[in-house]
Amino acid sequence: MLRTLPCWEETLLVHYHPGQVPPSRTKPIGALLNPPSKITGGPAKSSLFTAAKPPSHPSTGYKKTEGAFVHAGNTLAPQRITRRHPRAHVGMGCNKALCALEDGTVRFTKEVYVPPPCSQESREVICRLPKGVVLYKTFINLVLTKEVESFKLVTML
Repeated sequence: MLRTLPCWEETLLVHYHPGQVPPSRTKPIGALLNPPSKITGGPAKSSLFTAAKPPSHPSTGYKKTEGAFVHAGNTLAPQRITRRHPRAHVGMGCNKALCALEDGTVRFTKEVYVPPPCSQESREVICRLPKGVVLYKTFINLVLTKEVESFKLVTML
């Protein structure tokens, strides 16, 4: 059984049976658009097929700012090195990211840090600092939102 083609296609193609593919279309369209995984003869792929790649690690800045309302589970500050520390209602994940444990408002505090006298920090860091220098650490707190309990009973069922 032959396919019926519009008049403009009849001029381009010879009549083929439904299972046959014209010789000009032996490669699938995807093979024409997608480059091969290994390219020889050059260091990079064609700029037609390369797109802007995201960074290998997520942004490590603050995700929520001072005074922002957050829900439980929101990431407050992802970090690769512990630069910010959790306080009230803030938890630290296994990748050192700080996340909210409750709903509330974000507050940042900088507090004076005095390491214990027999710790590694006091032996390595404090002895190198000039006299009178104070160390500060940044802490992230959550101020919880209070639920309004101004409900009144309308009817009993």
